[in-house]
Amino acid sequence: MDRKMSSDLDRHITDNYGEDQFKEPPIEPKPNFAVVMKGGSLGEIVGKPSYKGRVIVQSGLTKEEAKELAKRRRKALSHGEKGYYKIGYSVVEIKKGE
Repeated sequence: MDRKMSSDLDRHITDNYGEDQFKEPPIEPKPNFAVVMKGGSLGEIVGKPSYKGRVIVQSGLTKEEAKELAKRRRKALSHGEKGYYKIGYSVVEIKKGE
């Protein structure tokens, strides 16, 4: 195929289908929030995935999902878990490379 034929074909495709046809859709960022547990006894912490010294409960959530999960988890704690073991749940943003 020569250059003129190639440019005619490109012009035909662009005129009939538009430039938007060939653009890739934008990549949606993955959720990057996690719920972490702070406090607790040593047996609950050792050997579990952690983030800056806190046990990861669940990751890969949106900010709203993570807040709701942390709220539910905090609500389910007993008085002793809150007072003696100082257990709590919080939402953290997991950044690339951490």
